[in-house]
Amino acid sequence: MKIPKLTKFFIAMLAIYLSLSVTAAADAITIDFTDDAWEAVDWPVLRTSYTIGDVTVTATTATTGNPKLWHDSIDGIGIRLSYEADEIESQEILQVSFASSINLNTIRVSDLFYESRSGHWYNEIGYYSLNNGGSWTSFTAPNANLPSPTTNGEFSIAIGGIDTNSIWLKAPGYVNVNGYRQDHEFSLQRLEISQVPEPSTLLLLGSGLIGLAMFGKKRLPK
Repeated sequence: MKIPKLTKFFIAMLAIYLSLSVTAAADAITIDFTDDAWEAVDWPVLRTSYTIGDVTVTATTATTGNPKLWHDSIDGIGIRLSYEADEIESQEILQVSFASSINLNTIRVSDLFYESRSGHWYNEIGYYSLNNGGSWTSFTAPNANLPSPTTNGEFSIAIGGIDTNSIWLKAPGYVNVNGYRQDHEFSLQRLEISQVPEPSTLLLLGSGLIGLAMFGKKRLPK
């Protein structure tokens, strides 16, 4: 079956439009919280919130207290309130917010171990939320994350490309299980994100291609 030239032209324009849209959304960006630029969250004074560019980190708590941000050049960002200054635990909640919506691919944490206390082994767990703490999803340290400088308890949480403008993180801290203590905590190390194309940008792309299509329609032979 022979496809009319005008139909071929529209198909070609649609393919270009879709490829441009996908390309605009696929620009991967790494936000590295181990970078020394984030050291200012705890120097020269302790801060509750700190912003670099379009990214803001904020230390909060589910109960009472005065949580402050803490930076570590290996582990990343934690909260200074409870027993570990450079980690998130107990009632501490770390919020990461963005000036505009982003597409979240991966959350990279550290200090998340498979460890033991008094001979009892357990996997440390943490939680993240992409809707302002309304619904929490858990993640668990793999058995390979034995406490050592080699692993550093690093773990990547695959999100799969979800649009959001904030990320909330928390961990249980001390938990008593059958008479022995577990200790659940971690630090935020990196985020892998993609920029979400602005609707206005896509509108301009679409209107421009429509204009090309109309121009091509006039020039195509009858």
